[in-house]
Amino acid sequence: MAPLGFFDRFTNDDKFSTLRCIIDNIKRLGVDEFGSIMLKVFEYASEMKLKGDYLEFGCFGGYTMTWAYKAAKAFGMKDIKFYGFDSFEGLPEIKGVDAEYPEFKGGEFCSTEKQFYKDLKRGGVDISRVVTIPGWYDGTLSDELSERLAVKEAAVILVDCDLYCSTVPVLEFITKYIADGTVILFDDWNCFRSSPEHGEQRAVREWLERYKDITMTKYLPFEAFGQSFIAHRKS
Repeated sequence: MAPLGFFDRFTNDDKFSTLRCIIDNIKRLGVDEFGSIMLKVFEYASEMKLKGDYLEFGCFGGYTMTWAYKAAKAFGMKDIKFYGFDSFEGLPEIKGVDAEYPEFKGGEFCSTEKQFYKDLKRGGVDISRVVTIPGWYDGTLSDELSERLAVKEAAVILVDCDLYCSTVPVLEFITKYIADGTVILFDDWNCFRSSPEHGEQRAVREWLERYKDITMTKYLPFEAFGQSFIAHRKS
């Protein structure tokens, strides 16, 4: 359900047609569990009038970005652009704290950039609104890259990095794009047996310790391991 007041922006003649349009869009999408979460997230982003773009870190299969695109479209977010960051070579070598649990393997989840675009096209995504940034995060997520990209703020961020070593540079990179209300989804939050000393949980804890002006409120869980948060930033 939309929050109270959601349809106050429309005239009486438009309210029911707009509601029918949203419902029809959702039915047409054939929503699964992840799709349902993305629809809720983008409904929130639309209702809260969040400015900014969609940033995705870990793009294997194009599935999650396709849902982000469809959800944004369902709620009329026509100006949002979609940025995908991935090595397109699979996971890096598993080492350090990430090696303490045998959950992942180096090279796992490998898909080429070319295949990624094919997957998006198959899903009906307008690829003119998509920008991909290939490369390992510790080598590509730099201040120089930030200057080249047109991103000013992020409305929604998906962090699907699996590993602590990958999540650390991602969090450092997105810091400048966090606004009050930005939604951050962590796809692997409860991996490593949900240990706070491993994976995305450890990286986030250390990140928040470094940046005291950023806090996060727990939002929606999703699928077996995912957890989303709403970020807050002190002005």
